[in-house]
Amino acid sequence: PLLVPESECHDVIANGNEGVIVDSGTFVTRLVQLAYVPMRDAFQAGTMQLNCTTSGFSLFAT
Repeated sequence: PLLVPESECHDVIANGNEGVIVDSGTFVTRLVQLAYVPMRDAFQAGTMQLNCTTSGFSLFAT
């Protein structure tokens, strides 16, 4: 679980006007730093065994 302060989050409300959607089919998903860093670290740890076929691109930290 991520320990993100409530002030940094939006609750999903009944009419669907607030909340967070992570669309993993897009090239870029923007998250608050408190959520991004642990997710990035977990992704990197889970993919360390994969071979990189190209050099990194500066926009992406993963």
